[in-house]
This record gives sequence, structure tokens and C-alpha cells, in this order.
Amino acid sequence: MPTIAPLIRCAQHGALPEETSLIASDCPRLPPSSGASGAALSLVAGFCFGAPPWVVLLFVFLWNAAIYLDSSALTAGTVQAADPALRGATMGLHSMFGYAGGFVGPLLAGVVLDLAGGDGVAAWGLAFGHVAFIMLLGFAVLRWLGRSQDSSRLPR
Repeated sequence: MPTIAPLIRCAQHGALPEETSLIASDCPRLPPSSGASGAALSLVAGFCFGAPPWVVLLFVFLWNAAIYLDSSALTAGTVQAADPALRGATMGLHSMFGYAGGFVGPLLAGVVLDLAGGDGVAAWGLAFGHVAFIMLLGFAVLRWLGRSQDSSRLPR
């Protein structure tokens, strides 16, 4: 599990771990709430589908910006937290999870749309809401894993 450790450290300390290099010291440290803002904006974007098109586009663009902000912070944090000898494997695992989410996410959105009736504000809100749920669930799991990993380092 050494390649998952950097992801856990990112969840514990925000976007960048405490031990930063010169490159990372130029980057602002993002709080864990950056991911929560993406989750919140996905809900807002989904539930505003009955609104005028310009409102929907505004929230979809804001959600997209939050995704890029969170994604770049997680990638930078993963690189910084990775053991230099395992950096390639860590980034491979990081990319695999990202692409798997990009594949499974739209499929799950279609399933949720079908189960929620296929059309209407509620159906689209729930379809986008599943993304928020998975983001927050993943963050909670990484926080939990980080705490259990820290407790295993305590002297006995």
C-alpha cells in the first residue's frame, strides 16, 4: 500500500503535504474544502436544470472550474507526498483511479437518471448528486485511512 499513502496524506493535510519542495512552496495550499465546493457545485448544477439556460451554464462552468482546481491540487499533492522511489507507480495508480471515475461516472449518472424517471429537475439533480456523494465518500475514506495509518505509527 505504499503508493496509496500519498493520497492519504493529501486528504489529511489539504492539497499539499507539510514537507514541500521549492516548486510546491510557490503553490498555495488548498484546504480540504476545495473538494467540498466541487461536490456542492455538482448538486447545484444538477438541481438547476429547470432554470434558464444561462443559469445552468454558469453553474456547470463553476463546477468545471472547481473540478480542475481540486484535480490539480490532488495531483500536485500526490507527487509531493510520494516516495521518490515509488513516484511513477503512485502516479500510475492516481491516473488509474481518475480514468476509472471518468468511465464509471457517466454510466452511473445514466443509471440514476433511469431510476429517477429519466427527465425533470429531480432526476438531473440526483444524477449530478451521485457525483457529490462519491466525492464526499472518497474524501471520508481517505481521512479515515489517514487516521488509521497515523495510529499505526504510534509507539506501543
